Amino acid sequence: MASEVVIRKAPKPPKPKVKMGRKPRPVVCDRCGQTFASAGEVRGHECSNPKPMGRPRKPPGVAVDPVLAVDGSVGSADRSVDSPLDSAPLAEPHSKGYSKIFIGEDGADLAVPITEETEVKRRGPAREPAAPSVELAIPTDLEMRALCDELGELDRRLQVHAADQARFEVLKKAVKSWFDQAPPDADGLVQGDAYLLRVSARERERRIKDLSELLAEIGLDQLLKIVSVKITELEDAIGKTRASAFIIEARTGSRRVRAIAKHPAALPV
Repeated sequence: MASEVVIRKAPKPPKPKVKMGRKPRPVVCDRCGQTFASAGEVRGHECSNPKPMGRPRKPPGVAVDPVLAVDGSVGSADRSVDSPLDSAPLAEPHSKGYSKIFIGEDGADLAVPITEETEVKRRGPAREPAAPSVELAIPTDLEMRALCDELGELDRRLQVHAADQARFEVLKKAVKSWFDQAPPDADGLVQGDAYLLRVSARERERRIKDLSELLAEIGLDQLLKIVSVKITELEDAIGKTRASAFIIEARTGSRRVRAIAKHPAALPV
């Protein structure tokens, strides 16, 4: 029997893989000028002009700024050689770690440094500690109890109408502003659908024409007897710290009365 011959084809070699993407740009070394295919080759090559180690030396003729220098390590290299500060001798080190040079307006060294004294705020006298308040309850008779209840009820009614009173003042001020450009002795009239409002002429007011003339006429002693100074205006004029030296504070004002309901208020029938 004739032998069978099997012919097999050799396998094809694999195709080389081609990387997709854009072609990397050549990179140039900024010190020696050589061109490389990638940044990695730039970092790995031996440069003929290597970067010096340590801090760069300052060029000759450039003075160190003593104000910015700390122990002579940090300075300014932007000053020219002809600067007047270059010829100035360094002062003694300051306690905070830096030195200062004092130069006059003409560029000459000052023998004695000129320093500006910081204004120190003077504190006024210490305010006396407030004494603890004492709550005092006094006995009441039948008439006093009735008066307390009547006052408390009126206080409750005023609180209910407080919002109406505030709105009334706002509206009244708005209506008056409509006549700001009108003659001061002229009456006004404005009406709505349900009410007619009559605005009167401006009221007459009296004031002192010139306080200095009054002082020359009656003298300082008489003027001080009739003139009063508002504390708030004094503090605005010279400041609270200086004004406190001329002010005394004591419990001489009037008392306030606050009503507290003992039971829920009865609704009006």
